[in-house]
Amino acid sequence: MISKETVLAYVDGELSHEEALAVEAAMTSDPALAEEVARHLQLRDAAGGAFAAVLTEPVPERLLAAAREAPSERVARSALVRRFGPPHWAAMAACLALGVLAGYAIPSGPVVSGAGGLQARGALARALDGKLAADEGPVRMGVSFRDAGRAYCRTFRMDREALAGLACREDGRWAVRTLAEVRPQAGGDYQMAGSAMPPAVLAAMDQMMVGDPLDRTEETAARAGGWK
Repeated sequence: MISKETVLAYVDGELSHEEALAVEAAMTSDPALAEEVARHLQLRDAAGGAFAAVLTEPVPERLLAAAREAPSERVARSALVRRFGPPHWAAMAACLALGVLAGYAIPSGPVVSGAGGLQARGALARALDGKLAADEGPVRMGVSFRDAGRAYCRTFRMDREALAGLACREDGRWAVRTLAEVRPQAGGDYQMAGSAMPPAVLAAMDQMMVGDPLDRTEETAARAGGWK
């Protein structure tokens, strides 16, 4: 039986040649596995297209400085993320809600804690309201989709804060469901394309998405309708 961890590694191109062949052989006799792989590939490609422009950008100095001088609590959270692998992504999302999200829920930050939970505010809320996936800026949109309750959800990346996350429209506001740090890749490359998105964001998107991601026409229509 092919595990979900192996499927994700296959989609990310992290398996050896022999391991990849084993997955492909299993897909020929397991339609459910083939469908799962196709879904993950679609998610990767959708996210990769949304963030493709970042691959040609220089590394922002403020992000390199933040990575070099990270406070101890941020280092501790990064260690927590490294400790847990893909099988623990659902639990990680809960940990992020209690830990990382709480750390950024401050009056001047992009996320505020309200009566209904954690909400996007300021530039993040405005970007979620008005930006499309291809739009440039310090806050970039990724994949937009509907969840099981037909609410609109969107992934995003904030360059200045070195954060990525997922928020869903709820009662006229954007409820932040997942928030994770974006760390420079090995060698200092700062990328957020495709599968380089934080595992917690990919896991939340995979768990919550119903149907296909919105294309540009659907995304534009959803924005015009106020994401209702």
